[in-house]
Amino acid sequence: MTTACATQCEAQAQPALRQVTPRANIYEAASKVYVEVEVPGVKKEDLTLRVESGQLHFEARRYGKGAGEQPEPLYAYSRNFTLASHLDAENIAAQYENGVLRLEIPRKETGRVIPVV
Repeated sequence: MTTACATQCEAQAQPALRQVTPRANIYEAASKVYVEVEVPGVKKEDLTLRVESGQLHFEARRYGKGAGEQPEPLYAYSRNFTLASHLDAENIAAQYENGVLRLEIPRKETGRVIPVV
């Protein structure tokens, strides 16, 4: 019974992990779509991006000081974007600086002019 109490008390002492949907700004240009996602306090190595079945999945963790040596996760950021068929998911560029993740998603070449010689 003492072990159960110790485990329960320890779980109550840990801060709850907060699920957050980060703010995103999306801008369109002729050749690209730009996405900016705000994730303050997150380290670059704690960001994950993946493309799967026409979806761009974004996840990140923000850590705080734990009771022991290891930092404890405080925030779990998560956001999904549906990629339109005219966007080139194979060539997405990502840059992270000052708490903002910037994505450049190029548009696929839809038509081209064929020169007549």
